Amino acid sequence: MMARTLAALALAVAVSAVPARAMEACGEQAARYENGKGFAFVVIRAGEARVVNPLRPLTPEVTQVLEVVIGTKRATAYGPDFTSLRRGGTPSVVQAMLGAPITWEPKLPVLPDTLNIVSEEGTPLAELSFTLCVAPPAIAPEATPQAKKGAPRKGGSKAAEGGAKTGGTKAAAKPAKTPQGFSIPQGAVAE
Repeated sequence: MMARTLAALALAVAVSAVPARAMEACGEQAARYENGKGFAFVVIRAGEARVVNPLRPLTPEVTQVLEVVIGTKRATAYGPDFTSLRRGGTPSVVQAMLGAPITWEPKLPVLPDTLNIVSEEGTPLAELSFTLCVAPPAIAPEATPQAKKGAPRKGGSKAAEGGAKTGGTKAAAKPAKTPQGFSIPQGAVAE
């Protein structure tokens, strides 16, 4: 009986020693992560991007995405899980790169105490530890992508319209690019 009481007391002490951050989410607030070298960022949103491969529809590729603020700039950290996140640009850039929209959580979910940032090759770059929940930083909304200079507008260029009217030949259409991570079997597309 005495052993059970001591075990229960030890468990109670161990549970009370676990920081509250490991048991509950920051919710409406943001989560601040730092490393021992002075680098820090604030996680303001968490979500995931699901890419469905038509050849394997029951097993979509799920990528975890965190929107972070470093100083005053937006960025992302993304990867298959929180143990191997890669650095990314703004959420719209990551969506375009992954080929799927990011589904954001309505509130910040429970995040791990440690986030690992790795390079494209998988070598560790930084290990950041949760410090506290903070008010989300005031930052400018994400800029929308702008058209490149010299690119034809919605209606096309006048030279292209004139060439089509006078019977000029159309340039051969460029082949569609295959999304990263996918391959098209030989003979699947007619030449």
